[in-house]
Amino acid sequence: MTALIAYPLSRNEFVFKRPVTILILVSMLFSAGLVPTFYLIVRVLNWRNNLLALIIPAIGSPFFIILLRTYFKQVPNEVIESVKIDGGGQFRIFFTMILPLSMPALATCAVLISLNYWNDWFSAFLFITDPNLRPLQALMTQIAQDAELMRQQAFRGGVMAARDLVPDAVIMATCVVATLPMLIVFMFLQRFIVKGMTVGAVKG
Repeated sequence: MTALIAYPLSRNEFVFKRPVTILILVSMLFSAGLVPTFYLIVRVLNWRNNLLALIIPAIGSPFFIILLRTYFKQVPNEVIESVKIDGGGQFRIFFTMILPLSMPALATCAVLISLNYWNDWFSAFLFITDPNLRPLQALMTQIAQDAELMRQQAFRGGVMAARDLVPDAVIMATCVVATLPMLIVFMFLQRFIVKGMTVGAVKG
């Protein structure tokens, strides 16, 4: 979805390129706020206890749209014109030429977007009340809160073993489990990420 939004913004023939780009940049500077977002998702869309509430709001991040747009603009026009000469339309240009030539930028966005989803716990606490639907980060936060509550109750009850109940140890253990998948992904895609994050750094 991010690439589909970014591609028209990278083409000069797109009539509404400037106003749409300005709209995206404004959304990076000003947020709608927590209350309107909660009202839209819970009352209007009725997405309480629905995984769409965690997926759809972040499906088109302005930062990644601008990143991909900058990378798409570096694709030579000669490549695009060659597809047009063969009778290819915009969708064929996008899927057969633009995407294969933009793997570093796409890999960078894929990892960073996945990392944002992976570390998001606040949205789950707002929109998900069913414990069976809560993501790992929200579950980790709940585990840490439960561990702290158990320690406080043990101290109030005069239990000597309460000193052995360390919430920080529980937090660190869950963090190790939650970090491993993203660490493995980053190891395999590191070279793409480094190249993708330097998009637009050097001109000429």
